[in-house]
Amino acid sequence: MNHDRLSQEGASFLRAAGIGAKLLVALLGFTAIVWYSNVLGPIRLAAAVTGISDRILENERFKSEVLLSTLSRADSAAESDRKISSVSRARTVVLLSLAEDALKLSSAGGDIDNSLEAPENALRLSLELNPSDSFLWLMMYSLKNLREGFDPRHIPFLDRSYTTGPLEGWVALRRNRLALLVFPALSDQTRELVIAEFAGLVSAKFIEEAASNLTTVGWPYRNEVLPALHDVDIAQREALAYRVGREGLKAPIPGVSFDDRPWR
Repeated sequence: MNHDRLSQEGASFLRAAGIGAKLLVALLGFTAIVWYSNVLGPIRLAAAVTGISDRILENERFKSEVLLSTLSRADSAAESDRKISSVSRARTVVLLSLAEDALKLSSAGGDIDNSLEAPENALRLSLELNPSDSFLWLMMYSLKNLREGFDPRHIPFLDRSYTTGPLEGWVALRRNRLALLVFPALSDQTRELVIAEFAGLVSAKFIEEAASNLTTVGWPYRNEVLPALHDVDIAQREALAYRVGREGLKAPIPGVSFDDRPWR
């Protein structure tokens, strides 16, 4: 009798254990679905949206339909997902690209304000989530000038771009020219960063971009900017001198003699 009772109790225990195991598997499966939705969902959204925005920042152009589709994906996400810093930043870049296209197609100046209202609102939100993003501060500076005209009160946005990312090469390609355009209005600290950035462009072999900046908006400040090239490789200095010389200009580049230039 004791043996039969033990056998029945053992069978009952095994059945209960089997049911418990099935419940555990089901619970784990449900947990995985919730985790996928809450974690992988936003990650996949971020990857899709940021993939387009990164290509925009590399100067790749997209049709408006592609940009609107990308924007729709970001806007259809839950509010918590839109507040992921990478999604917010990417959404802002897409909005700015759409606004740029709209401005090119618009012939009436009165449309500018409406075209830029949404990008500016997106920029503000993105900066709250990405306060150390030098590119976003630069975009805010550019957008404010475009929307309201240049105002010295906008310069702090440019200052923040430099203080948060003074040595970001891809940002420098967009920023250095804008900074040289208002060079006299900048603080001494920001001027030093602008000058160092110009030297960095030359050192990184962005000769065409550096020469264009120098021979246009930067030419009045060449005596302040060019001494910073003293420690740049001589090959890059000579390349810059050659490129500037093609414009019929003589730039006082450290260590490069006018008589030694190859076009002489």
